[in-house]
Amino acid sequence: MATREWGRPLALGTVINEAVATREFISLEAFLGMRESVYYRPWVDPWKVLGWGLEVAGLKNRAVEDGKIREGKVVVLKNVEETAKTILKEICKRLGNVDRIFSIEMFLQEFLIHGKQLSETDLKVLLVFLSRDLREASVANNTIKFKPPTGELTPVTPHDTTIANLKTLIASLHTTITILSTKISTSGAKARTAIQSSNKHAALSALKSKKIAEASLESRAKSLAQLEEVLVKIEQAADNVELVRTLEDSSKVLAELNTRVGGVEGVDKVVDELREQIDDTSEVTRILSEGIGAAAQVDDGEVEEEFEALLQEEMEVKMKESEALERKLQKDKEKEVNGGLAAVTGSMEELRLKGDIPASTPTLPVPVQEKEQVPAS
Repeated sequence: MATREWGRPLALGTVINEAVATREFISLEAFLGMRESVYYRPWVDPWKVLGWGLEVAGLKNRAVEDGKIREGKVVVLKNVEETAKTILKEICKRLGNVDRIFSIEMFLQEFLIHGKQLSETDLKVLLVFLSRDLREASVANNTIKFKPPTGELTPVTPHDTTIANLKTLIASLHTTITILSTKISTSGAKARTAIQSSNKHAALSALKSKKIAEASLESRAKSLAQLEEVLVKIEQAADNVELVRTLEDSSKVLAELNTRVGGVEGVDKVVDELREQIDDTSEVTRILSEGIGAAAQVDDGEVEEEFEALLQEEMEVKMKESEALERKLQKDKEKEVNGGLAAVTGSMEELRLKGDIPASTPTLPVPVQEKEQVPAS
């Protein structure tokens, strides 16, 4: 094991030994013999105790540092995890319980890893990992049953084995029918070729093979139809079992809830008590409302009299304001008139002094101003 560019990997043994020490690689024999999950970590890890003992004895470092590759088979835990993840992803697409039951033969045919079937050792490691470490599958009697979409994983039963065998037989019949159909087509082609070449014996032999294949195909097709019908009935029965189980669990839940509420009598009692409390609350509210209304009752006559008095007072105030305004306006007009007369008298006196008008000028009558009616506001 070497490359032209890098040469021979001298430290490969050290790398493998370190991977084993860190449990990235696990001895095949140790992996298959474990009773607990590979993810189980007790308070006292036996691997650490063993490592400590080897280190004290001076053997651990020597085993790692000598760089020698130890003989034996190991399980690469990361590879197993990735393979299991891929398979479980496909299983999740199967919703029926019957669809999650396989024989070993069917499992190898349906789940190819990188286009290849798993070897016997790889299959054994994978099934142990799925059942013991992940708790996602049960394995027994050449049957694999994966955990249902709902509910817990249960052990493989004889019914599960029967279903697995039935599915395997149906798959086998499909393969046989495909082969027979191909054989019929091939025999017909051979017969036509033989007739064209005037080879009667070969033509008859090909036609005979075709008839035998057709008869066998018809028989297999009938058997396949019957088996598929049986499988459909089994799937329906399995669904009915799950339905009845769900209804039974639901009935228990309802019974428990009804017990908690005290049944019909308990509910009636609670409702009656609630109605009584509501009636009591309404009665208390009515009594309080009547008491508050009586305490706050006022004589409407007294309110009306007080309103009239306030209105009269307001009118008197407005009348006084109106009279004061009228007097003010009268005074202003009188001042204006008197001012005008004084101006006229002054002008006449000046003209008299100049001799423009006679000394005895008749006095002008003073116009009497009518009082302006001020509307009462």
